[in-house]
Amino acid sequence: MLRRSRWPILGMLVLAWCISQQGDPTTMVASPPLQKELEKARKTMAKAPRSVSECEASAGTFRAAVESRPEDALLRLQLADALNCVMRIKTNGNMLLISGTQDSQSNIKVWKEVGPEAWDNANRALAALPKNPQAASVYADAFQYMSSAHGILRQALTGGGREFLRNAQRMQAVGPDEEGGLGFIFEGCFYIAAPWPLRDLKRALGLMRRALAQKKCKRNYYYVGLANYHLQNYEEAIDYFAKSADAKPEFLSEFDFAAGLTQEAQHGIKLATDALRAGSSETD
Repeated sequence: MLRRSRWPILGMLVLAWCISQQGDPTTMVASPPLQKELEKARKTMAKAPRSVSECEASAGTFRAAVESRPEDALLRLQLADALNCVMRIKTNGNMLLISGTQDSQSNIKVWKEVGPEAWDNANRALAALPKNPQAASVYADAFQYMSSAHGILRQALTGGGREFLRNAQRMQAVGPDEEGGLGFIFEGCFYIAAPWPLRDLKRALGLMRRALAQKKCKRNYYYVGLANYHLQNYEEAIDYFAKSADAKPEFLSEFDFAAGLTQEAQHGIKLATDALRAGSSETD
């Protein structure tokens, strides 16, 4: 007597379970037109410099792909990255200024409109890819834009500040060289921007130097100069601001706000030079 094998039945059951958990496998591959658009969007996001319109168009393509493949963590990561790019270009990278903050009404409007979607997709991507350096940096960037919409200084004293530090330290742990040591820059910025008693300028300088050890680049020169300026090490500040002003952007995110870095570094040279002259006249 012939017995029917149970393996085909088991295989059908496994396939049914997979479909229930992940969706029909026949829908997992993007349609040819969308696949072509995805390739175009990825190429756009991988070149520099990038424009707001290019990043917005790329985000639209990734958004359409996510709608058809919501479980795809890499697509969500690419969508969040494109949205971060939009915010970075529009709001000058939310870079830490020598004096004042970037939370103008126009910048806050951008962060409120774009930040939540960027954060949601970055959060889902990070949950699926917890050890991925890019996922950690994209999440940290999305969080800082979204939370800055509620006031940069206010966030330093709330749960937002603690989350900001956790994000910085996660980047340092899973990818210390990601984005040229971005995790060290984030933590250093916290200790410059935070009010007393959290402000710690010496600690900030040490963190900025760690980033510079990872990569000698325009952004890192600027932040080493910034920390020295606040510590009243004006000669060192002038040196690093000058290096930042002269340096060419090297990696994608740096291109997005390179003009702002140059402008603020040149401003820093003037302020530090004026401070040195004022100090010299007082001793005469």
